Amino acid sequence: MTTPTPIRTAARQAFLDHLAAGRVDEWTDLFTEDGVLEFPYAPPGYPTRLQGRDELRAHMAAFPRRSASR
Repeated sequence: MTTPTPIRTAARQAFLDHLAAGRVDEWTDLFTEDGVLEFPYAPPGYPTRLQGRDELRAHMAAFPRRSASR
């Protein structure tokens, strides 16, 4: 296992901070234009794979509302 570099650590923190704060646009901007996010254990009715910032942004658009209601 490699030791995280300061850049990796900062990127990981930005990823978590944006997501936790519901800043979906900033969060999706951390992905490459054709980035892929997979959800291998997604429940029925949810996607198991999203590709590209547009799909990520559309899927995560309701994230702040869903999280706040829990």
